[in-house]
Amino acid sequence: MDDLVSLVFNPIFFCIATVFFLSIMRLNVSVSLLIGSVLAGFLSSQTIGSTLSQFSNGITAGAEVALNYAHFWEYSQRLCQR
Repeated sequence: MDDLVSLVFNPIFFCIATVFFLSIMRLNVSVSLLIGSVLAGFLSSQTIGSTLSQFSNGITAGAEVALNYAHFWEYSQRLCQR
């Protein structure tokens, strides 16, 4: 039972639930992610500056990975055309 309580009160759980709910309500996904991350930062007692810095770093890393996948896909398409 303690595991369930610790899961429900985990800031990440609230973040994911918030993003899910806001997305279902048809709010822009980027805005939902921002609101969810600020909520998780608040619940974990971080400063707003630290929260936004971590959010920005995470988005930047995710964009870099997405670009790598796009380059890989383009390269594989060129190989298949030969």
